Amino acid sequence: MNILYCDDDQDDVEAFTHAIAQIDSSIDYEIAYDGTEALDMLLVQHLRPDAIFIDLHMPKLGGREFVIAVRRNKELKDIPLIILSGSIEKKHIEQFNKMGVYYFLSKSSVEKELHDALKSILLRIPGHKLTISDGPSENYSFEKLRFKV
Repeated sequence: MNILYCDDDQDDVEAFTHAIAQIDSSIDYEIAYDGTEALDMLLVQHLRPDAIFIDLHMPKLGGREFVIAVRRNKELKDIPLIILSGSIEKKHIEQFNKMGVYYFLSKSSVEKELHDALKSILLRIPGHKLTISDGPSENYSFEKLRFKV
């Protein structure tokens, strides 16, 4: 499995990469620090990740604009997108749902919650299996992450 993670906050990048390594050390990931860099990796370098995690609020090119660009590209439009945010309003969830984005991950300062939430999402990416021995924690269900209105 290959993931593209896009976030301008170094602390969040470190938390994410640490959680991924704990979930499955065979997962490959690329890091972009803004939406422009992420689009460059996809369009110029032809990176084709199995999933893209993108921060909603970033400099240069934010999450919303990034989603629009990816969904308009016929080679990228089917890649699962996961929006990361410290907070997201219901109206934004509705807008993203209309663009085909149904996964939202709250930026949590609690390492266990981030770990369980990521595992829950990764287990649902079609065609890929993780090399973990246990499923998502009973304390953090996938339904807490997915908002379809």
